[in-house]
Amino acid sequence: MNALKVKNVNGADGPECRCGSWLDHWLKHSGQPLPRYCSEVSCYLRPEAGAPVQRDGGSDDPAWYIIPVCRGHGARRGESFRIHDSIKLVPAEIDETGG
Repeated sequence: MNALKVKNVNGADGPECRCGSWLDHWLKHSGQPLPRYCSEVSCYLRPEAGAPVQRDGGSDDPAWYIIPVCRGHGARRGESFRIHDSIKLVPAEIDETGG
């Protein structure tokens, strides 16, 4: 299984979303249904939040993206973890997604 490494930037200052929540933002702009499990590859809890993350592991992409996660992974500010490669990274910036 391929996996992408991301870093949770929850709690830091960043863009706001007019969709109602980051999870609603991800659902609106990903084109994917809500996954059955958290985006973290070894977590089998239900996704209940949208987490702002950045690509990690040598990427020089400073953009923030939103992914669906369980409450636990959504609260782990600054922590890096691997996500399923089937999960679409949705840009957090409103103008990038037309929101």
